[in-house]
Amino acid sequence: MITGTDTRFKNIERKVGIFVLTAVIGVLAVVLFIAVESDLLTSTYSIRLIAPKGTGFSQGMPIKLSGFRIGRVKSITLNDSAAVDVVLHIDRKYKKWIRKDSIAKLIKEGMIGDFIIEITSGTSPELIPENGVITLGSSMAFEDIANELASKVTPVLLDIRDIIAYINREDGDIKQAIRNLREVSGNLEKSRQSVDLLLVSGKYTVESAGKKLDSLLTMAGTRIEQIEPVLSKVDRSMNIVEKSLPPMVQKLDVTLQNIQLLSKELKQTSAEALPQIPRLINKTDGVIGQSQDLLEGMRWIWPLSSAVAPSEQNPLIRRDSNE
Repeated sequence: MITGTDTRFKNIERKVGIFVLTAVIGVLAVVLFIAVESDLLTSTYSIRLIAPKGTGFSQGMPIKLSGFRIGRVKSITLNDSAAVDVVLHIDRKYKKWIRKDSIAKLIKEGMIGDFIIEITSGTSPELIPENGVITLGSSMAFEDIANELASKVTPVLLDIRDIIAYINREDGDIKQAIRNLREVSGNLEKSRQSVDLLLVSGKYTVESAGKKLDSLLTMAGTRIEQIEPVLSKVDRSMNIVEKSLPPMVQKLDVTLQNIQLLSKELKQTSAEALPQIPRLINKTDGVIGQSQDLLEGMRWIWPLSSAVAPSEQNPLIRRDSNE
C-alpha cells in the first residue's frame, strides 16, 4: 500500500513542473527556429516578377544573390493576362543591391538540385520600390534542361550501343577472346590433371628413392662400423710411425753427414793418387819385362827347361801415362 510518506513521490509537483516547462521551452524553440527559417521575424519588403508559366516555381523557394540566400517566394498566382505573378519577399538589408537593371533567373542548383531564383546585382542608381517588378531573365525550364541533358547524353548512349553491338558480334574480337579463354581454361584443366598424375608418380618415386636411400644409409653405417677397426689400427700404426720417425730422421741425417765427409775424403785421396798412377804403371811394366827375361833364362837351364813351358809371344804394350 502506498502511503503519503513514500519518498518516491516527494517533490512530485516540482518534478512535473520542470518537465512541463522543459517541453514548453522545446516547443517554443522549434517555433522560433521555423519562424527564423521562414523569415517571419525578419524585416522584408516585397517585389514581383511576371513569368510566362509557373513551371519550376514553388512557394517558399529560396532567392539567392551571389550564392547567399536573401529571401523566399511568398506566393504564386495567375493574373488576368494568364501570366504568373510571383511575389518575392527580400530581406530589407539586401534592398540596396536590388536595382532597376537587376535580373531574376530561374536556375537549378547542380544537375539534381532544386530550383532557385538567382538575382543579379544591378548598376543602376535607382532601386526597385516596394511591390515593384523585377525583370525575369531568360532561364531554362525543366524541359529545356532535360533536352540539353538528353543532347549531351545521347552521343554517350550511342557509343555505348555501338560498343554493345561490337561485343555481341559473333566474329568480333571479344567473342573470339572468350572462346579462346574457354579453350585455355579447358587446356588448363587437362594440364592440372597431368600435373596431378605427375605429382602422384613423383610421390611414389620419392618414396622408393627414400627407401633406397635408407638402405644405402644402412649399408654405409655397416661399412663404417667395419672400417672403424681398420682406422683404429691405422691410427695406432701412425702413432708408432710418428714415434719412430724422429730417431730415423736423426740417424739419416748422421748418415748423410758421414757420406758427405767420405765423399770429401775420396775426392782428396783421388786428387793425391792420380799423379802417382803413371809412375806405378811404368814400374809395373819394368817388373813384368824383367820377369819375362827371367823366365826365358830359366827355360834354357836343363833342370828347369822341361818344367817351364815356352811363353807365348804376347809382348806388353807400353802405354803412355796419359792414356
